[in-house]
Parts: sequence; C-alpha cells; structure tokens
Amino acid sequence: MAVGHPSPAPTTIPGKRHHDGRTSRLNSPFSVPAAAFQRAAAGLFPRLAACYRVMRQGTSTSEGDTMGHTRHVRINLSGIILLLLASMAPGAFAKTTPEASPGASPVVSIPHYPDLAARPPGDLYFSTELLDDGAEHVLLRFSTVTENVGEGPIELGGNPLAPGQEITQHIYDQPIGGRIVEDHPLGLDLIHHPQHHHFHLDDFAIYELFHDDNGTLVSTGNGGKQSSCLLDSRRIDTSRGPEGPQYSQCELDRQGISVGWGDRYSASLPDQWVDLGTEPLADGEYVLRYSVDPLGQLQEDGRTTNNVAETRFTVESGAIAGRPEPPRCALTGPDHGPPGTTITIRCSHFPDESRALVYWGEWDPWAIGLTPLGYLDSQEGEFSFNVPGVPPGGYMISTVAWDREAGGYASATLIIGVDPAPAATPAASPVASPAPG
Repeated sequence: MAVGHPSPAPTTIPGKRHHDGRTSRLNSPFSVPAAAFQRAAAGLFPRLAACYRVMRQGTSTSEGDTMGHTRHVRINLSGIILLLLASMAPGAFAKTTPEASPGASPVVSIPHYPDLAARPPGDLYFSTELLDDGAEHVLLRFSTVTENVGEGPIELGGNPLAPGQEITQHIYDQPIGGRIVEDHPLGLDLIHHPQHHHFHLDDFAIYELFHDDNGTLVSTGNGGKQSSCLLDSRRIDTSRGPEGPQYSQCELDRQGISVGWGDRYSASLPDQWVDLGTEPLADGEYVLRYSVDPLGQLQEDGRTTNNVAETRFTVESGAIAGRPEPPRCALTGPDHGPPGTTITIRCSHFPDESRALVYWGEWDPWAIGLTPLGYLDSQEGEFSFNVPGVPPGGYMISTVAWDREAGGYASATLIIGVDPAPAATPAASPVASPAPG
C-alpha cells in the first residue's frame, strides 16, 4: 500500500494552515500575501517622502505666519492619512493571477468546490462466481455512477511514492482550467488495485444491502469500503464543464472528475457487488445503498446530503422482480498481458435486434467517430482480439448495443491489464574469424 507523507504548507494558498493540515481563511475581508505587501509598501514610501518634503517647504515659507504654518501642516497630514488609507484598501493586496499584465485590474481568487452526487445503483443481477476462498458465492452485482454537480472539479494530486508528499485534493478557482487556490491533505491512500491494474483512492465508497422488514432496515450484506479510480467516464450535463474528458487515466499524480461529468462503474467490473455468501437471497423487499466518501475526507463546501443514494427492489422466487436482465460480459481467458496477447470476452443479455459493438476504452455516447474492435453476431457470444501496442496500465473494454425497446444504449464494461513488452534479446555479435597466419 502506498502511504502518504506530510507535505510542507503551500505558499500560494491564502489562509492559516493548522497543524492537522486544515486550511482556514483569514478573519479580515481580504488576505495580504507577502509579495502584495511589498509592492504596496514600495509605492507608499516615495509618496510619504514627497509629502514630507512639501510639508517642510510649507514650514520654511510660513515661519512668520502662525496661521499659514498651521494650515500647511494640516493639509499635509491629511494627505499622508489618505495615502495610508488608499494603500490599505482591499485592491492593494488583492491576489492576482500569474497571467495578469502590468496595470491590469486585480482579480480575487474564489474557490470553486466540487459537489459529488451519488446516483441510485442500477443494472442489478445475481451472479454465482468462484472467489478467492475457492468457493462459489452468490453475488448481487450492480453499476454505480458518481456525478460532479459542483462548481469546480474534484482532483487528487501528489505522488504517494515520492518522499515528503501525500495525497492532496486540489481546489481550483475556475470550473475549467484555472489555478489551484486551496490544498487539502487527505487521510486516505492511493492503492494499487490488482484486478483493475491501476491506482485507486482508498475508502471512496461503501455498498450496503438491507432487508426491509415491515419498515425496519436490517443489514443483510455489504461490499465493505470500496476503493475507486476517479475518471471522466461519461458526460452527463452537456450544459456545463468541458466538452471532452480531462481525467482519463488512473494516474498516481493526477485523477479526478470534471464539472458536469460522471464516473461510472459497470456491474461487470471487479468488486461491483455485495457478497451474499453461498446461499441465494431470500424472497422479500430490499434496499441497496451506495455512499460516496463515507469518511468525510473530501472537501465539497459542506454539501454531503447527496452523497448517498438507494435503490429498492423485490426478490421473488430467487429472481429480481420487475427489472430486465442487464447485459454483462466476462473474460474467459487471461485478464492481462503484454501487447499482442489474445483477450477473449463472453457477453450475454444484449438486445437481440442489434449488434453489440466492442470498443477499446471507455465508451462515450457523445463521442463521434469511434471505431470498434469488432462485434458480437448475437445476443450471446464471444469475441477475441489482440492487445494493441499501448503503454502499460489498466484499460477498459466496452461492449455496446442499441436497445430499441428501452430507447437507449445497453452496455457492459471490463478491465484488462497491459503489461510491459518483454525486453528484446540482444542479437549475438558475430565472432570474427581468425586472421590467416
């Protein structure tokens, strides 16, 4: 596990840094960075000196006139006081952007916080699978979506493998681009997820299942605290945020969710389940709860009421009633390998009337001109392809079909790992023939 280390207090962030890493703003209506104070002082002192010279001149020409002497002193003292007040105005110390040109109006940086909204889990289905204990378990699988409905992106930064750094949430002053105006060290880790082949933020979410016993929710199972990689996997609000994904890799030093975008985890992915043990779920009414940031570590400007979402469902005769069987895919061979490795997926429950297209990467319904790797000829079938020559890491494999009855796309997603290409064996140097004697 990658563990973070305390980082030095940033110098570009206005406010007081506490010993536990929290940032608070100053009590005054504006902050006074050292550089701004020096600039204001540099302009103030020449003005004070000029006023002093004028005052001295007024004194020397009015020595015989007590009324005139008093008048000069009063006028110059008033000028000095006005200069002091002007220099202490908020604009004199306002924090300006690095790109501001000389003479430009100062701009005060306002933090734009994210607001994470959990969406009700979907695509529920039961699956019997062999887990690490060697036994077959009944799993309740489902998909989840976390949307950023705030004013700024949620971004994680810092390399946990570098000494002296820790995982930090960056707060920007713009919904797109901008600059970092606050840093918040997190009491969380970025861990390597072996099944997803990339790095996840630990304890990002929790899955819980309750049995509704005449209005009383009784815990029936949970998926525990789940780690997650934060990505722009689906644009949800086309009126806000960037047009294209800004966070597309589960990197050690940068990952997040843009304004108007969502991070979707397909029901087919590893750990997208609640383990029900070795017995099927009994008939009855149930509530599946999805909670984002259960430890309250992320900064959302106090907006956490939308961090929890629930889905109610009914089990009848061992099946989920009133819900269509969602499409699903699984790997039938290796889940990782170097470029050139053959990967085979098997999918089922796709609409009969449409071809299911297989794409390399996370599929975006708003994207134009995507070229599929191939397609499945029927609702249920297999598809094989070779891993392309891409850098090592975890990659999505998306299978998508148009569902005419539902009036939308049906999809399932898998993750495969791309290993480094094996080092080429150096060719043996030819042995020189001995010179004829």
